[in-house]
Amino acid sequence: MTKTEISDRISSRINADFAGTDVNKFRLSGPDTGMQTNMYGLWTEAGNYVPWSHVGSGYVPHTVDDMSVMAEAAAMGMEMGGEINITTDWSGSSHHVVIGPTNDQRRTICGTSDDIFPRVVISAGFAGQGFRCEAGFYRDACSNLSMIRQLSGTSKTIRHTESMRPRINDLADQFRAMAGMWDATVDFAHQLAARQVETTDFLKRMYPLAESAGAAQVTKYRNRAEKIIGRIVRERSLIGFEGRVNDIETASLWELVNGVTGYIQHDQTRGNSDNPVSADRRAFLAIADKNSDKAWQIAETMVAA
Repeated sequence: MTKTEISDRISSRINADFAGTDVNKFRLSGPDTGMQTNMYGLWTEAGNYVPWSHVGSGYVPHTVDDMSVMAEAAAMGMEMGGEINITTDWSGSSHHVVIGPTNDQRRTICGTSDDIFPRVVISAGFAGQGFRCEAGFYRDACSNLSMIRQLSGTSKTIRHTESMRPRINDLADQFRAMAGMWDATVDFAHQLAARQVETTDFLKRMYPLAESAGAAQVTKYRNRAEKIIGRIVRERSLIGFEGRVNDIETASLWELVNGVTGYIQHDQTRGNSDNPVSADRRAFLAIADKNSDKAWQIAETMVAA
């Protein structure tokens, strides 16, 4: 695909997925006539209020076209010349886009088919949040989207200006620097895959259980641990694991951190039967979950010990 074709495809997809989510600013007022304030609220073009969006008169919200510019810059910076993978999400108060190549930069971490692919996540909220851009990866075996925020250079906050499109070349350079961290990400993953630890040690650090814990807390801990271990066993059978698949007394830090983040993304209760959460939305919620960061922090500490 040419750069123009890539740009057109990204723009078309984002404009379609985010239709009606550009926001307008309206002055907030009191219940009686004339009770105007100096604060403004944000409403989407579809007429939905953006929660907690109290802003001043000079505030300029980002647009759907700004999200397109950021995604196009990411594609330029990562030098994607082939097919592009795009995932989008509108949470009701922020835009999210995941962009990455499909096969060009696949790397195998362990076994015969434990593959990961680079991904860039672009998130933009309102009320002064700006753009947060993070370089991470997608793992085939568990369908996880992950961010390793402990690696320097994989995260960047970009200030929103009134028009982002004139800055696209500068933005592409910033994404190019982030793309250069892919080798460091792969190296760190290999380090984790080479380090075996006791499974119970990792899980106790991840989910500490007090000696005074009651029966309900103990049951919750065991049920969660069983789901995480079950994920690891299933994934071992998928990746060509060398060893006894069901021997889970020890596991690599790579297996354990992906078992935990996989549990957070796929198994942790979110929403309800009347308001189910989509798989894409689960991915965005998982990478924002503080326990995902905690799992990577524990792995970093243990691999260095």
